Amino acid sequence: MSGQEARTQAHAAVAAAIFVHIPRTGGTTLNDILSRQCRPEELVALGPEVQDALTHLRSTSKEERARIRIAQGHVPYGFHELIPGPAAYLTLLREPLERVASFFHYVTQENQHYLHDFTSLEATTLKDLVESRATSTVDNFQVRLLSGVWYDVPFGELGREHLDRALANLETFAVVGLTERFDESLLLMRDAFGWDDLYYERLNQSKSRRPSSALAQDDIDAVMRVNELDAELYRSGRLLFKRAVRRRGPGFASEVEAFRQKNRRVRHPSMNRGRPWSGGSARAALRRVRNRIADSDGLPKGRG
Repeated sequence: MSGQEARTQAHAAVAAAIFVHIPRTGGTTLNDILSRQCRPEELVALGPEVQDALTHLRSTSKEERARIRIAQGHVPYGFHELIPGPAAYLTLLREPLERVASFFHYVTQENQHYLHDFTSLEATTLKDLVESRATSTVDNFQVRLLSGVWYDVPFGELGREHLDRALANLETFAVVGLTERFDESLLLMRDAFGWDDLYYERLNQSKSRRPSSALAQDDIDAVMRVNELDAELYRSGRLLFKRAVRRRGPGFASEVEAFRQKNRRVRHPSMNRGRPWSGGSARAALRRVRNRIADSDGLPKGRG
C-alpha cells in the first residue's frame, strides 16, 4: 500500500461516510447494513424526495450537520459540502445494461412506483421506456450522480466532460464497489471505515427477472445508446475495484469466503431455533444470531 493509499484509508476511518446510492445496484441492502454502523441521530437517510431533504438539510445548523456520521441516498457527488468536517465517499457500480434492465423490471412489478402505470399502458418494453425519455434514471445515471450534475443536464445531453468529471471524482472515493462483487465490496468498506456487524439479507431484489442475455436486441441497443458513458465509467470502476482487492493480498479471497459462510449461517432459519423470521421480530432475531456467531468466532458484536 502506498503512502497516499494509507492516508486515504486513515482519513476514511475518521470521516463521515457518504454513500452515493445508484438505483438498482444493491444499495437498499447496503443501506440496511449502514444503519447499524452509527447511532440513529448520526444517520441521514435521504428518501425518495431527495431534493426536498437536501433543502431541509441546508437549513439546519452547522452543529447539527457536524453530527452526521453516515449519509445515504440517491445523492450526487457534492454532498460533502454540507458536512463541516472530513467526509469520504463510497458507492456501488453496476454494468449499465443489467442496471437499467433491473430498473425497468422493478418499475413494472412495483405498483406504487410513479412510472408503473406508464410502463403498463404505454412504455411496455425497455426500448419504449428509454425512447420515451420519461426518466433520466435510464440515461447514463451513474455518470449523472458521480459527476454531480444529477438532473441539471437534459436527457441525452451528457458529454465527455461529464464523464471526465465523474472519473476524476471516482478516483477520490474511499471505496468503489461492484454489485456483482457485493461481499468483497462490503469487506473493503469495513476496512476503510472500521465498520462491523455486516451480516445481511438481500433486500429489494428483483424476482423472476429474465437475464439480460434474453432481452430483445432492440431493447439492448436502445439502452446502450444512452449509456455509453456509464459503460466507460463502469469499466474504469472495475479497474479501481480490482486494484483495491489486489492491495488486500492473497488472503483476501479466503476472508471473503469465510464471511459468506458466516452470513449464510445468520440467514438460515435453523439458527433461530424455530422462532418466526417475519414481522417485527425479524431484526431482533437476526441480532441474536449475529451476536451468537460473534461470540463463537471471536468477532465484535453488532449494534443492530
